[in-house]
Amino acid sequence: MQRVLVIAFLAACGSAREPGPGSGSGSAPTGPEPAPWSDAWVNREGKRFAEDDAYRRAALEKSLVNHTNTYSAQRLGAYALVERGWDVLPVWNPRTLPVTADLAAQLERGDMPAIVEGQAPLWDGKVPTTMEGWVALGKRVFFEYPMRSEVFMEWGLTKRALADSVGVERTSDGTIPGLVVFANVDGRTRVGITCAICHTAVRDGELVVGAARRRFDYGKLRLEFFADTRSFVEPELARRMGTWGPGRADVTEDNDEDPVAIPDLWGLRDQAVLTQAGTIEHSSPLALAIRQDTQLTHS
Repeated sequence: MQRVLVIAFLAACGSAREPGPGSGSGSAPTGPEPAPWSDAWVNREGKRFAEDDAYRRAALEKSLVNHTNTYSAQRLGAYALVERGWDVLPVWNPRTLPVTADLAAQLERGDMPAIVEGQAPLWDGKVPTTMEGWVALGKRVFFEYPMRSEVFMEWGLTKRALADSVGVERTSDGTIPGLVVFANVDGRTRVGITCAICHTAVRDGELVVGAARRRFDYGKLRLEFFADTRSFVEPELARRMGTWGPGRADVTEDNDEDPVAIPDLWGLRDQAVLTQAGTIEHSSPLALAIRQDTQLTHS
């Protein structure tokens, strides 16, 4: 199920264009082999990525520049192994609610909204068969699929002035893009972050999808949480969090604090390598699909 959502997310990213003249659809197939990001490619590769474990494994191995670093070792030891590793984890199709103005006000009071038992999950179980279908599902993934529960953000929403100061932005109708309330795997209702927390911006009250959240200061939010709750944090870790500054994030999986600038998503398909360390060779869109698939699993 998650692999279908990942391909949908990539279709949505591939359809994104920087605002302005010249925006249009993806490139058309050239010859018998469909061009990457074309409608034909998305439909063909989406099916293979979702159903062919050997195909995914080969794509993973091809995409990794250095097979011995932490990032690569984690994935080589757990991904697309069929009967072990991450493949045997239970399927999770979350039920989520966007943080609208009303929900934000409720969370500010410290009241957690309820996710009703009968609410439909994010995905209806039907694999899209058209580019339009993939993009529509991908947009839902981008805005509604929680990467993880986020205790710092949940706490920050109870302090409106602080949330505003660290770049928890609101559209003109009060919706907070990038945040959802969801039913976690343990049954508890939590606040979660989605891709949109870093890759959207609000300008003059309007949402700009794909723009980096330049005002988002996650390091400051975490430091304020530790200070307010009197939770212990190593002095050196606190010092490094204090140097993050706005518009930066650390999406690595080590124990270090090494954030980089949050990128715009425009032009993503044209990048030769992915991640700040150049860990992934972006020779095929499947490399990015696997990056997203494993990031969701490992978050």
